[in-house]
Amino acid sequence: MEAIALQTYAKLESYYWWWVGRRAVIASLMAKHFAGRTDLQILDWGCGPGGNFPVLAQYGSVLGVDASPEALRFCREAGHSNVRPAGTVAEFLAAYPERNFDLITVFDVVEHIEGDVQFLRELQQLLKPGGRLLITVPAYQFLWSELDVAVSHVRRYTRGRITRALRSAGYDVQRASYFISIMAPLIIAFRLLGRLTGRSQKKQFSFVEFPPFINRAFINTIKLEAKILKWLNLPCGTSLIVLSKKP
Repeated sequence: MEAIALQTYAKLESYYWWWVGRRAVIASLMAKHFAGRTDLQILDWGCGPGGNFPVLAQYGSVLGVDASPEALRFCREAGHSNVRPAGTVAEFLAAYPERNFDLITVFDVVEHIEGDVQFLRELQQLLKPGGRLLITVPAYQFLWSELDVAVSHVRRYTRGRITRALRSAGYDVQRASYFISIMAPLIIAFRLLGRLTGRSQKKQFSFVEFPPFINRAFINTIKLEAKILKWLNLPCGTSLIVLSKKP
């Protein structure tokens, strides 16, 4: 991610509907599947500026890993000192060979990696037997836009595609759901309009800054979905969240 995009990302994580909403979804699945646990060893791979640490830290000790020194600097400035640099699993293992984690989280990272199945397979080396992998990825290739290009995405996913990748990598898939479902028609219309106007052909890290009351309404909409996700998978949406297990 370009430095300017990372600086914007760090700011947006604190208030913008997409990041706050995604955290609500992550928190919901954590509460559902790890209730009562405070002893987990958690690895947040591709932690970025560290916005998800407070949610994860409720369940145990969190180690953040990112290839970007700038991202790790943002983490430390926010008070998250337990972070390490690594760009590949092999690089991480060379530095920390004894690490075994109960949970690895990979939030909106897999779509950046050309060999996604190989990467997911390599992550198993860092998991204890029976350990879990919790990931999020963007959905639907037809929603490809200038933002995907700007942040170096390789692909977007359907539920079928990401679950096939995980199974090919040797995981047992336990949950796979779309989210950002209620707002999906709005987002799809916005992306298609961008194509018609030519905006989606321009490489740029951009976002629409909404008035605070609209931003809050969007957050509340995704928080409603997060409550539903405790019990049911959603059939469509512009992002996916998947919980898998190492046999």
